[in-house]
Amino acid sequence: MQLAIIRVGTYEEADSVMDRLEQGENFAALAREVSTDPESREHGGSIGMVEENDPFWPAELLQTAAGLEAGDIAGPLPAGEDYAVIRLESIVDPPRDDEAQIRAQVRRELALEQAAPLQQVESDLRKKYETAIYVDNSLQD
Repeated sequence: MQLAIIRVGTYEEADSVMDRLEQGENFAALAREVSTDPESREHGGSIGMVEENDPFWPAELLQTAAGLEAGDIAGPLPAGEDYAVIRLESIVDPPRDDEAQIRAQVRRELALEQAAPLQQVESDLRKKYETAIYVDNSLQD
């Protein structure tokens, strides 16, 4: 989800932000004016892409955002010790592999699990071709 947020110190301030947004004020301009989060305030409230289970954001806030449509605003929401008003900018579904790609990946993983360890393969090849590797340590510093 691409989210924008306005963080404020109290529930009442967040409720006031909601009222101002309902009266038609611009979300980005309001974020720059009143948000207590310096990082998102600088970007008009934008916090970028966030996954639904991101451990760095309060679960209630992310659950609420997941239930919104693009452009919807929700709040006041508890956000740690602060309160927040959020706007869902957009939802981006990650591209999914088609069935053939998934099958190919599973085959590779199964083959790797069943393969002999690299040292064993190396040893078998040396025996097969009757070779040996000798390291001359006298040339080392």
